[in-house]
Amino acid sequence: MGMSRKKETVNSKPGGLHGFFRCILNTIFAQTKMNFIMNEFEKVISSMDFIFFATGKHKIDVLSIFESKNAVLLDVRADEETSTVKLPLNHYLPVFEIPFCELPAKLSHLPSD
Repeated sequence: MGMSRKKETVNSKPGGLHGFFRCILNTIFAQTKMNFIMNEFEKVISSMDFIFFATGKHKIDVLSIFESKNAVLLDVRADEETSTVKLPLNHYLPVFEIPFCELPAKLSHLPSD
C-alpha cells in the first residue's frame, strides 16, 4: 500500500515521467490542431479566385473596416511584393505583413481577438 501511494506521488509531479508524456501529447495535439486549421484555411483561400473578389461575393465593405475598432489588415504577400508596393494604411488600422508561407509559424504575432 505504501508503494502505490509513493507511485501516485511520483506520477503527479509535473516534471516526472507523467509530465513528460503530458507535454508530448500536448505538443502533438497542438500540431494536429494547427494542421487542421491550416488545411481548412487553405481550402477557403483556394476557393477565393479573382472572380470571387471581382463580383463582390466576399461582401467586404471597405468603409466599415476602417470604422471598426477591431479591424486589422493581414498582408500575406511575399516580401518582394510588399517591398515593391506598400499599403500605407497603418494610420487607419494595424497592418501585419506576414508572407503566406510563414503564416503558420507566426500566428502568435497576430491579435487573438
